[in-house]
Amino acid sequence: MQFLDFRLYKGFAGNMAAADVIVLPNTGIDEFSTRFTSPLKLFTYMKNEIPIVASDLQSIREVVDERTAYLVPSDDALAFGGGIEDALIGGNARAQEALKRIEEYLMETQCRAHNRSSPGYIKVTRRSPQSE
Repeated sequence: MQFLDFRLYKGFAGNMAAADVIVLPNTGIDEFSTRFTSPLKLFTYMKNEIPIVASDLQSIREVVDERTAYLVPSDDALAFGGGIEDALIGGNARAQEALKRIEEYLMETQCRAHNRSSPGYIKVTRRSPQSE
């Protein structure tokens, strides 16, 4: 396992391309982190088809779930290590699902922005997981 120190964002893609797993270890101790933080880097992670291991927090679940990432209890190093092992063994199915989800999300966002500028032109609906 290799931990990198601070890197500039422009080198981010190259660093991720070399990774077998991408981690997002947010804390659950702080309510702001638990409920209100929308980790923008998670969207970048999802576009790379690399398994994601993330803390199981409400703010993270607004973006990913068990089909798109390996969610583990926050603030639990052993559980996080287990999540990394699971991601290494589990292959890329969740990463591929994360890529699909982020592409759908980006398309939906673009449609909503267009709909605001041209009311009534496009109606955006979201399919429920049960209908898939």
